[in-house]
Amino acid sequence: MPEVFSAAHRLVARWCKQGKITGMRIDHPDGLFDPRDYFERLQSAAAEERSPTRQRFYVVAEKILTRDERLPADWPVAGTTGYDFLNQANGLFVDAANEQRFTDLYREFTGFSETFEDAARAGKKKVLRSSFLSELDGLTRQLLEMASATRSGRDLTFHALREGLGEIIAAFPVYRTYVTRDSKLLSEVEQLHVKFAIEEARTYASTLSLPAINWIGSQLLLQTPPDQDDRLQASCRALVLKLQQLTGPVTAKGIEDTAFYNYNRLVSLNEVGGDPGRFGISVEAFHSYNEVTTRSWPHSLLASATHDTKRGEDVRARINVLSEMPDQWRSALRQWKELNERHKTEIAGRLAPDSNDEYLLYQTLLGAWLDEAGLADNRKEFTDRVCAYLLKATREAKRNTSWTDPNADYEQATKSFVERVLDPSVAAGFHKSLQPFLSTVAFFGRINSLSQTLLKLTSPGVPDLYQGTELWDLNLVDPDNRRPVDFKLRREALERVKRWDKAQAKEVTAESKMFLIWRSLQLRNQHHELFDHGDYIPLSAEGEKANHICAFARRKHDFTSITIVPRLVYGLANGQERMPLGDLWSDTSVALPKELRAMQFTNVLTGDHPESFGEGNLPIHSILAGFPVGLLIGRTTQ
Repeated sequence: MPEVFSAAHRLVARWCKQGKITGMRIDHPDGLFDPRDYFERLQSAAAEERSPTRQRFYVVAEKILTRDERLPADWPVAGTTGYDFLNQANGLFVDAANEQRFTDLYREFTGFSETFEDAARAGKKKVLRSSFLSELDGLTRQLLEMASATRSGRDLTFHALREGLGEIIAAFPVYRTYVTRDSKLLSEVEQLHVKFAIEEARTYASTLSLPAINWIGSQLLLQTPPDQDDRLQASCRALVLKLQQLTGPVTAKGIEDTAFYNYNRLVSLNEVGGDPGRFGISVEAFHSYNEVTTRSWPHSLLASATHDTKRGEDVRARINVLSEMPDQWRSALRQWKELNERHKTEIAGRLAPDSNDEYLLYQTLLGAWLDEAGLADNRKEFTDRVCAYLLKATREAKRNTSWTDPNADYEQATKSFVERVLDPSVAAGFHKSLQPFLSTVAFFGRINSLSQTLLKLTSPGVPDLYQGTELWDLNLVDPDNRRPVDFKLRREALERVKRWDKAQAKEVTAESKMFLIWRSLQLRNQHHELFDHGDYIPLSAEGEKANHICAFARRKHDFTSITIVPRLVYGLANGQERMPLGDLWSDTSVALPKELRAMQFTNVLTGDHPESFGEGNLPIHSILAGFPVGLLIGRTTQ
C-alpha cells in the first residue's frame, strides 16, 4: 500500500533530500510480496527528493543467487550485496581435482554418506515441519479448496496435498520465483525452476502424494485445468504469490541454518549463497562470471565478509588449503581422533560429540587459531569463542540438539570436549601434532588471503570492506564477527605500512593485507573511470605453473591495470612453506593481447617496472618477485 510505504520510508526520504545517504542496502527482498514493485517505489521516492540531474539512486539487494541463477534484470538496482562474488572468488582456491578423495575421507571419518543435495532437502523438510508448519498448512487448505472445485483434483486429500507441496518446496532449486498479480505466464527461467522442483519431488514422493504433486505442479505453472473458472484461476495466482514468500525463508533456514551445519566436507564452501556440493571452480568460470558482471551489473558490491557470513574471510582462506592436501588431512584426522577420544563423554551408549561435530571442530581450529603470541594472553577467550561457536553450530544442525529442544547433556559434553582439547596441559599430544599442521595451513592461507583481497579490490564492481577485515579476519559466525573493532590498532598499522620498504613487503604478515588494501584503494581513487567502467579482459597463463595463476586486465581509454594472483599455492610449492616469489614460477607467464604489449607498466605494490614482455608474454617470476600478488598500471604512449 502506498501510504504504508510512504510512512515506513519517511526518514529515508528526508536523509536522501538532505544528502546524508548516497545509497541503500536492502536485506532480504525475497521476503517481500513483490520485490520489483518495492524497488521501483524506492527509486521513485528517492527521485522526488533528489536533483533531476542526479543518476538513479544507488541500491543493492541482498539477493541470494544459487548456482547459475541471475539477478532479475528488471529490478532497478545496481546489483547484489556481493555473496555471489564471494563464492565465485572463494571457489578459485579449492582444488577441484581432489573432490572425490575429500568426499571419501569425510565419509570415512564421520560416517556421513549423504550428498549436499540430500542434506539440503532434509534441512528444508526439517524446518517446514518445525518453523513453517502453520504456513504449510494454510497453503494446503487453500489447495484443498481449489482442488475440490475441479474434476481433476476433487479426490485429493489434505494429507496428500500437504505431503506433495512439502516435497516440491524441499526440491525448489532457487529461493523463489517472481510472479506478480499481472503475470499471465511464468518466465522461461521460472518455468525451468518449477519443472525441476516437480520432477525432483516425484522422485521422492510416496504413492499417496504423487497425484497431488502432478496437480499442484500445474497450478504453480499457472496451467489451470479447463474447468477452473475465473475465480479459481485468480485463486491459483494468489497461491503462487503466497508460496513465493514461503520458499525463500524455507531455503534460507533449511540450507544456511541447517544443512550448512550438517554437511561439513569442506566448510569453507558452506557460505551464504554458496553450494558446498560444488567443489571449486575453474579460472575460466571466474572470468565468465566477471564478464557478465561487467556487462550487466558493473556496480554490484563485491563482498568477502559481511555481518552474516558463516566464518571470516581469512578463516575460509586457510580451510581452502585443506582441499590441496587430502592425504595429509586424512592422516591428521586419524591421529587426532585417536588422541582425543578419551576427552569425549558417553551419553546413552554413544560418544559425544559425534564424529561430524568433531570434524567441524578441527576445521574450525585450523581456520580460526590465533598465532601463539596472540593465544598466550587470550587462550580462555579463544576457548570460549570456540565453545560458543560449537553450541550454535550443533543447535543449528538440529541433529543432536536444537534451539527449540536443547539437549543439555550433549551440549555439556561438547563444551567439555572443546575445553579439554584446547588445554595444552590436558591434550599435550594433540597440540604437538596440531602445531606443524596448523603452521602449514596458516602459511598458505595467508597467500590465499592476499589473492582474494586483490581480486575483490580490482574485479568489476564496488569492493565492500567489512569493518575489521583490514587485518586478518579470523572471526566465526555472528555474534563472533560483530565484536568491537580495534580501530586504534588499525590506524597505527596503516601508518607503519605507508613507510614500508621492499624487504618488508616480502614477509607476509597481517599488515601485508593492510598494505595491499591501502595501495589498491589508492589506485582506484586515482583511476575512477578505469575501475568503475573499464572493460574486463581475461588473461591466460602459460608454462609449467599456469594452473596456479588467475590474471585479468581492466582497460579504459589510455589506462590499463593488470591483476595477477596465485592460487592453489600449497601444490605450487609442493607443500614446502615457501613464498610464491621469483624462480618458483619457472617459465610461467601471462599472455597479453596485442594491444597491450607495447605498454609501459609499473607494479604499484613494489614500484618496479616489469622486464620486457618479449613476444607478448608477461613473466610471472618478474612480476611476483617482491610481493605475492601483482597489480600493474600502464598508460598507452602516443
